Amino acid sequence: MKVARCDACRRWRGSVFPLIEKLIQRDWESGALVAPSARIAADWFLNLLIGDLQIRRVIHSLPVPSNKDVRSRVVAAISAFRKLCGT
Repeated sequence: MKVARCDACRRWRGSVFPLIEKLIQRDWESGALVAPSARIAADWFLNLLIGDLQIRRVIHSLPVPSNKDVRSRVVAAISAFRKLCGT
């Protein structure tokens, strides 16, 4: 069961990460974002967004987040990302 979850995470990252990287690439190329590369900036964003939530959910130390919690996490991640990479 846990292996399936890891495989699902890899598939998700393999399909979602390139989309996020592509979006970030536009702003990175225009100079609106400052980072070593769009790939690194996308990785930073996902780390800010997800952090250790996945592992905490797998080990059941964190309940399923509510929609409000998810929205708050997204807003906080975007704010931190702008501070980290904004010009």
